[in-house]
Amino acid sequence: WPDPAVCGDPGHVPARQGVAVDGKEHKGAKPGGGKKAHMPAAVTHVPGIVTARDRVARAGKVNEISHFMPLLAPLPLDGTVVTSDAMQANRDNALFLRKARGAHWLWPIPGSQPNLNAQLNALDRENTPVTHVMHDRGHGRDQTRTVQALSAPQDPGFPHAAQAFLIERTVRDPHDRQLR
Repeated sequence: WPDPAVCGDPGHVPARQGVAVDGKEHKGAKPGGGKKAHMPAAVTHVPGIVTARDRVARAGKVNEISHFMPLLAPLPLDGTVVTSDAMQANRDNALFLRKARGAHWLWPIPGSQPNLNAQLNALDRENTPVTHVMHDRGHGRDQTRTVQALSAPQDPGFPHAAQAFLIERTVRDPHDRQLR
């Protein structure tokens, strides 16, 4: 992996290397008669270097799920934290990362997984302290995000799930003082 002291912020060395996986439509691919190209990629969190990239056969996110494991298979992921969008949050990918690659995963859980959502919503959030608060002002609004770290529910169906994080966002329009 690239050394952050050489090619990134020398003051920030993460405890674990992070890799983000996401797919994007390649800009400028359609003009000139070409087809849109959808390309999933793996990018280091620090310093933000593309370490792997693939091309999905058809444009759009339809085939992106099937490219997750082949994209990451050649990378040295032992001890790495892999993040992605909710599309990749499935049991097969979790098992692949933990058992085959020795990596950890951190994913948002979508509403399309009602049983897991019910387990997460049943966690004792009321008696769990807020571990981090972020304030942000931009785009004509004030935002506050709070983070709570909880133990994962018993048998959530995801291999090696250890923690669940609740991130809540409150948005306030500074002009009308309304919470959204």
